[in-house]
Amino acid sequence: IAFNDNTSINIRVSRNLFRPAHIFHHLKQNNHQRLKAAVDYYIDRQVTNGDWPNFPGSKKKYQHFLQRVATSFGRVAARFESEYIFCWMDWDGDNILTNGGLIDFGSVRQFGLYHNEYRYDDVDRFSTTISEQKNKAKYIVQTFAQITDYLVSGTKRPINDFRNDPAIKIFIQVFERSKNELLMYKTGFNNDSIQSLLNDPHSASMIKSFGNLCAYFEKAKSSKGLYKVQDGITRDAIFCLRDILRELPVLLAEDEDTFISADKFINIIKSQYASKQDLKLTSWRKERIRKFQSAYKDLLNRAAKLAGKPVNALLHEMAERSALINRYQRVTGDAVIYVASNLIRNRRKLTSEELHHVFTAFVGEQILIPENVVNFDKPMERVTNTNSKKVYENMLKIVKECREGI
Repeated sequence: IAFNDNTSINIRVSRNLFRPAHIFHHLKQNNHQRLKAAVDYYIDRQVTNGDWPNFPGSKKKYQHFLQRVATSFGRVAARFESEYIFCWMDWDGDNILTNGGLIDFGSVRQFGLYHNEYRYDDVDRFSTTISEQKNKAKYIVQTFAQITDYLVSGTKRPINDFRNDPAIKIFIQVFERSKNELLMYKTGFNNDSIQSLLNDPHSASMIKSFGNLCAYFEKAKSSKGLYKVQDGITRDAIFCLRDILRELPVLLAEDEDTFISADKFINIIKSQYASKQDLKLTSWRKERIRKFQSAYKDLLNRAAKLAGKPVNALLHEMAERSALINRYQRVTGDAVIYVASNLIRNRRKLTSEELHHVFTAFVGEQILIPENVVNFDKPMERVTNTNSKKVYENMLKIVKECREGI
């Protein structure tokens, strides 16, 4: 809610706003009574919301709580890593909800590439990186295992006693499956094909091989090295995996037996941060490019066989899905900052209704889930006013300019 003196009221809304920090506080103080009250409140809220079933008996209730937390953090850690979402997850659990939802807007960013050496500068310390988030999430689950044991037994055991707790195994299993699920989704497979591939023993080695090759390109970094940015330090990624995943099915649909040249492959996947030195086609890199395409085709052929579809029909479906999922103009953290500034600067030129139309049109442009976009009204059709169009088009231009950044 904005006011004329440039102040505003901002509200964070969630079905359950409890953070791990709300619970860890009492664990740190060894306060069993308040710890139990906090966990009981969280569980009761989840049950009341209809998100969890009602479990009679404390022991069963707390074990279910722990399993849910382990599963949620396994999924969210995989999603953060797969979709390049930076969220500073540390032991205090202050930037994330207990159900894995995001809550903090300062140290949460959407990156355009896998900038996994970016660290947020929090004055007295640097943050974790995207690739370090998994272990932070795992340690949070380990802490919840300690909490559950404390609640059931009444005795607080050392945190190291829970390094191999069953909850950690749940976390790892969920993380690995979710990573594979998200990679297949990003590649363009529909949900039925994804589940068929993941449940097919013959596909396991194919998925692993393709995942390793994707990671090779995602993790390649600029020879420029680390440097300072406005709110931290970073080292630039030189390849955009989303670009090759978007373009490859289109090229293969023309000739499914073709292998595109190493030069063409690099020209598609290179980012704006890559120098000529970074893009040098060594024999090792040429081999990675060939193996990438081979692994992609192996998965494609296997998915077509499992679905009982012609390969070319599957390719056309994947091309359409991947064009949206890996859209060229994807919003990043920097883009959100500049787009918001653009809206603030121009808000007095627009009526409240026009501002709302521009805002909802922009949101509609960033719904990149094929299963959801068909159900979304197209408010961009309501952006007809000249000023509104100008503001809206500038917002899209900003997104394009910032698409590979942090």
